[in-house]
Amino acid sequence: MTRILDNIFLLSTIILAYVAWLIAFIGACVFRVGVSGGAWWIIVYELLIIIGVTCILVTNTFTHYRMMILAFLGASISLLTIQLDYIIPASRVFGGGAGAFATGYIILIIIQFLWVMIFGSDPESYIGQYGPSHYGNSVGIQHHRQQQPQQQQAYEMTGEKTILSDPPVQTATTPTTAPATTTTTQEPNTALSASNQVTEMSQPSPIEYREKVKALHAYQANPDDPNELSFAKGEVLEIVDRNGNWWQARKTDGTVGIIPSNYFAPPA
Repeated sequence: MTRILDNIFLLSTIILAYVAWLIAFIGACVFRVGVSGGAWWIIVYELLIIIGVTCILVTNTFTHYRMMILAFLGASISLLTIQLDYIIPASRVFGGGAGAFATGYIILIIIQFLWVMIFGSDPESYIGQYGPSHYGNSVGIQHHRQQQPQQQQAYEMTGEKTILSDPPVQTATTPTTAPATTTTTQEPNTALSASNQVTEMSQPSPIEYREKVKALHAYQANPDDPNELSFAKGEVLEIVDRNGNWWQARKTDGTVGIIPSNYFAPPA
């Protein structure tokens, strides 16, 4: 379950954006005489942008679609500016619906300016700390559980996050038996007794870290979860595989833990 509620600023702007769009939509319906076909398309476009921003924050995929969202927001601000250039003078004449239409668009354009500033800033900057990357350990995290049936593995569980550890080494055991008594009728083939047989235990394969990934942003591990790893921007780690939203990784100093997948990309 996602935890977007932890980022109060983004949650507030998203709710306010939906309210502003609803005000603009109702105003456009009342002021339908002055709303052309292109204006209706802009209304739909604004709704799609708000829904898109909501989805990437809830699914914790902001890092993957950051540039696309910024491009759509840039186009949206231009379209809203053009619309306001017409709606504001019309609201002075017609009032009512035109006024609500203009009010909704003014609120939307303010929110989108804030989004561009926050989404476009580095996560380590003062403005970027209000963005989703700063809340990477709480916004939209979906914990991943995975089992590999081809390997016998031991599991260390903490909450809903899973770490695969190297399996314990099994040592061969030799059962002890009482010394056998010899008789005159014993044949040579019976000289091999059970006391000389060793039970061989199959050795499960250790965990293999097959790939290397590079950190796109710095990350501070959640102090409540000892399995999470902290890392710096540009740090290279080794991972087991690329499945799920959390990857098991190993740092250069040998520390093993889990890392959020959306913070990493293959090294150049």
